[in-house]
Amino acid sequence: MIHVAAASLVLMFAVPAAMAQTAAFQESLDVSVEAASDAGVVHIVRGSEETVWLPLVRGNVTDLTVLDAGGNDIPHMMENHTISIGPSESEVTVRYVMRGVLAQEGNMWVWDFLYPDATRFFFAEEIDTIYSNQRPVYWEERASGATAAR
Repeated sequence: MIHVAAASLVLMFAVPAAMAQTAAFQESLDVSVEAASDAGVVHIVRGSEETVWLPLVRGNVTDLTVLDAGGNDIPHMMENHTISIGPSESEVTVRYVMRGVLAQEGNMWVWDFLYPDATRFFFAEEIDTIYSNQRPVYWEERASGATAAR
């Protein structure tokens, strides 16, 4: 019994030390919602001398790329919708596609979106009405191909 308690005690102190990475400084997050229920996501993260972690938008993440400003691959590892990004002297772009984020409920497509930072949304031209928390969203500008909402 004493050996089990000692092993548990060691694990409690070892786990926080392993998770002691710094959070990434995110400069922007853009989400492009397509009419086909997919979304493209782009995080721009400030470069860091140490490995940093970044929470990803929850969902079915595919086609993940992590590149520096010169287009070079940055070492990374993804686990539980969080990505660990290796050191980089320049800003880092984390890009991925989320498949099937929209679910049809009645005659509306719904996405229960939650993320801890400010997010800019862009919508395909086919999407003409948007609600957030059951209130209509008014268009900031209407550009060909993509639209920003506020």
